[in-house]
Amino acid sequence: MKKFLVTFTLSLYFLFTFSSKAENIKDFQIEGISLYDSLLNYYSKTQIEKVPRPLFYKDKTYTTVGFNVNSDNYDRVKFGFKIGDESYQIVGLTGLKYFNNRVKDCYIYQDKIINEIKTLFNNSNVIGPDFKKFSYDKNGSSRQVYLKLSKGDFVGVQCKKFGKELKKKYSHYRDNLTVSIFSKDYNYWLVNKAFK
Repeated sequence: MKKFLVTFTLSLYFLFTFSSKAENIKDFQIEGISLYDSLLNYYSKTQIEKVPRPLFYKDKTYTTVGFNVNSDNYDRVKFGFKIGDESYQIVGLTGLKYFNNRVKDCYIYQDKIINEIKTLFNNSNVIGPDFKKFSYDKNGSSRQVYLKLSKGDFVGVQCKKFGKELKKKYSHYRDNLTVSIFSKDYNYWLVNKAFK
């Protein structure tokens, strides 16, 4: 399958790989990783099991693990998979890049990424951009754009801006851009079950 690179350049590089038609979600990659790959192709079972699981998911069907990456494209990559799946099949994939106190730069990148994705997935339904306030941060917000693909899979690009008080209290809250690819079932779980 012929692959080509789409690179956005301002002061950072975001690297995505697509097939020439990009009709299949597996053709969309973050850091060379595709949805439905086995996480064991990239990390050992020991590495995966050492990562603490998030405690905020009330429903325990799926879980996530995240790893810092040494890349020009992202600072961190997060993976969603079904609990008990010994193959660790990736059903949620997110690349994260920090934009500390530069949320306007994040919006520029977000728009460029979404415009490129729209040209590659012609049959997608675009939702947004929408601004959402955080329930846990009165001064924070997220600018969200989503694409629902023809087979029900999902691509989302968000810029998250956190308030000064929250950033001061918790150092891990930093303004960031996330590019996410979710399977239809995983996205349904996140929206309808994970936090209820």
